[in-house]
Amino acid sequence: MSRDEKVSEKFQNRPIRNFFKLVPILEWFYPIDHRRMWKDAYNEAYPNGKTLKESYKAVWEVNTLAAVLVLAMNASLFFNLLTGESKDFYWSSTPYTSLAWWTMIVGGVIVVINFVHLNCLLVVHGVYSAVDDDNFRAIVSARGPTGRLAMIPDYLVVCSMYGMALWWCMLLLVHVKNIVGSTIIIGLLLAIVTFLVSYSSYAARIIYHSGAHKPESIFQEIAADRLPQTHEELGEAIMQRALNDMRQTMEPLNIGSQIKKDLEHTEGWTPTESDQG
Repeated sequence: MSRDEKVSEKFQNRPIRNFFKLVPILEWFYPIDHRRMWKDAYNEAYPNGKTLKESYKAVWEVNTLAAVLVLAMNASLFFNLLTGESKDFYWSSTPYTSLAWWTMIVGGVIVVINFVHLNCLLVVHGVYSAVDDDNFRAIVSARGPTGRLAMIPDYLVVCSMYGMALWWCMLLLVHVKNIVGSTIIIGLLLAIVTFLVSYSSYAARIIYHSGAHKPESIFQEIAADRLPQTHEELGEAIMQRALNDMRQTMEPLNIGSQIKKDLEHTEGWTPTESDQG
């Protein structure tokens, strides 16, 4: 068996081991696309500030629409529980000690979080709309108030989604009298969500550690005659690159080189006297 065949078999037959090597436990439950590390990689992936800003605006618009739907759904459910046929059940529940009382409290908190999330998206969209295209990358990449503001909607959406899941599980326990059946349903839902989040983190970690978000080709160091020839070989080559680089956690490109890119696309920029000198 040749060396290439051994390497191929090594990476192909250990998908579970590769998963545990690449994905931290936190990212089994916390979507990686809402973390600062991924946001930095996202900022790198666009050639100039204008396209980056357009991408952010598109994401914010979609997230705003989703936030409106989530708020409307949860608010409607919450107030129907308190004013509909089940209002006496919740209002007469014993404070602090009954599950129904805590379900009502958690539902109100979730509606408030959904409302804050929606308003935060509107504020962030409005504030960053004033930033010039060529300065947008520097503003959202900065480690300071401007960079943190861009991350707040990402943190709030995670709190909103997990809070909503907790509330729905509590409602299920309150209204479905069969504890075993409720536990099975909740367990299945949690397993499905955990699988989706962790698997997306697995794919994202491979992308990040392989350097696929960077402007240069990830195969530039491989000789032409050793390039992957099939889809399977391509997957194994990318995985091998990611595993080789996982311990040194590839940092984003120097922000100075990214800002120079934006300056190359600046129109109407007048150099200062020091630049001319």
